[in-house]
Amino acid sequence: MDLDLDKEEFQKILKLVREDAENGDPKAQYFLGNMYFGGAYVQCDQHEAAKWFKKAAEQDYADAQYALGSLYLYGDGVKQNLKEAAVWFEKAAELGNLEAQNNLAIMYRQGNGIEKDLKEAVRWLQKAANEGDASAQFNLGNMYYLGDGVKQDFTESAKWLQKAALNGDVPAQILLALMYKSGEGVNQDSKESARWFEQAAENGNAKAQYALGAMYYVGDGIDKNFKEAAKWFEKSAAQGQREGQFHFGLMYYEGKGVKQDFKEAAKWLEKASKQGDVDAQNLLGMLFCKGKGVSQNFKEAIKWFEKAASQGFAESQYALGFLYFIGEGVKKDFKEAAKWFEKAAEQGNIDAQCNLGSLYLNGNGVKRDFQKGMALIKKAAEGGHEVAKRFLEEGLKK
Repeated sequence: MDLDLDKEEFQKILKLVREDAENGDPKAQYFLGNMYFGGAYVQCDQHEAAKWFKKAAEQDYADAQYALGSLYLYGDGVKQNLKEAAVWFEKAAELGNLEAQNNLAIMYRQGNGIEKDLKEAVRWLQKAANEGDASAQFNLGNMYYLGDGVKQDFTESAKWLQKAALNGDVPAQILLALMYKSGEGVNQDSKESARWFEQAAENGNAKAQYALGAMYYVGDGIDKNFKEAAKWFEKSAAQGQREGQFHFGLMYYEGKGVKQDFKEAAKWLEKASKQGDVDAQNLLGMLFCKGKGVSQNFKEAIKWFEKAASQGFAESQYALGFLYFIGEGVKKDFKEAAKWFEKAAEQGNIDAQCNLGSLYLNGNGVKRDFQKGMALIKKAAEGGHEVAKRFLEEGLKK
């Protein structure tokens, strides 16, 4: 449709299209339905769109059948009805509509509006995929990847994902990148992995932008480049991707790829922390402890340490125990300190092992136990804890 037409010219064309539609021309009916659905030169009216799609669909106009099925699938202009959606998708699929074949396959795969039948799902996906439909190629590749309805076959999965990825399907580009990274169904190739992540990232996918940033950060399959890493982390973070927000904040904290700025670091770490990222919560807690980029606030530090510690993050468990041990932001409480030190110590945190050992030696917050205390300090020393090493060395001298 020529969008440069003036209103008067378009009204003449609309009149002719409407006349053809009212005289039963399915192509005109479908065209009119699309206009009402999209609000092109007419007021958007999904009920009116459904009316014209149905008239064309009843005359076996495949595109209209697919469009009507989509309206029933989402409840646009009609009452949502998955069974009715499947009926119209199947009619359109039989007439060769690739989008309908893909959607019908998904409904068979999930058992939505139709009895679940994985063989039928594969059959329809195969039809659409062979005709070049990118979504069907991805879904077929995904089924081979998972072994869902077919025997699991990573090589076959990679074949279809490659086709979909080359056709611009972003989920396929991401899964293919992951397969090249792990070597599933393809030869392990970090460069190829980075290439496909970059394709998906350029297409605006936040997860791919984060993954590409991470590869630039460590130099995996691509030359290490902190500026490029920061660029992609920022794009990911701006879309609300949690890991991207943490790593973008981390780069401001470290001053890598960007000028060091603790205030900016705190801003992005807080965004990630609110989404439950334990690394961000821990580092944000540290910023509040040290007063970097934020006003020093031990109570706020404890809040974030508690959130990360409750998710099993050892560094936060240790930090929380230490604040209870020294009484910063909370009332000094050796028993509570011992509780958190123990959780962190069990995960191999050598600072926690050393401090917990000290508590056992002195009977602070726990029942005094010389053997247990010494065992913990020895464990910390073996892990490289310098204070624990010196303690043991001095003990031997005596």
